Amino acid sequence: MTRKGEEIVSGRSDKSLDRANAHEIAFNQMSANFAMLAIRSSFLLNGAALFALPPVLIGFSNNGDSVAASSLFWPAAYFVFGVVASGICSFFAYVNYQIIAESSKNRQRLEYVKWHRDHMPEYFEANKKHFEETKSINRPKLNSANKWASITARIGVIFAVAGFGCFFRGCQLAGDVLLAIK
Repeated sequence: MTRKGEEIVSGRSDKSLDRANAHEIAFNQMSANFAMLAIRSSFLLNGAALFALPPVLIGFSNNGDSVAASSLFWPAAYFVFGVVASGICSFFAYVNYQIIAESSKNRQRLEYVKWHRDHMPEYFEANKKHFEETKSINRPKLNSANKWASITARIGVIFAVAGFGCFFRGCQLAGDVLLAIK
């Protein structure tokens, strides 16, 4: 059994709220797309560089140049660290989006309370105890989710930057090895 006014909230008759939610969803989706592109790029760059090292070593050995396999250890290690950092970044991105998805229920319940307060004040006052209880249960959950979403997002960004940093450092070390060949 639904209460008076719940049909209006579920129908989302307030168009300005719908537009604001649509913009928020669109920008979140664009951020998610760029994050996935960055993670994928870091995986590909580090993985491709790691797989390119043995053919480079073989190519220089066949030309009579002396390249010790041990001299490419640190460049290879940085590329491996880059792949691992990208994997960890992917994990934290997944956790972040799960936290955001789970917190949407709490956000919707709080919007339900706010809508009734703003659009049906007499109904809100008549059921104030129910609405206050809803707020007291969902506000702390939403605050906690927001905190954890922020933490996981920051950790993910740190590992994404680390993945690209490992790639660039690995390329620098590999370049130094190749330039030192005589």
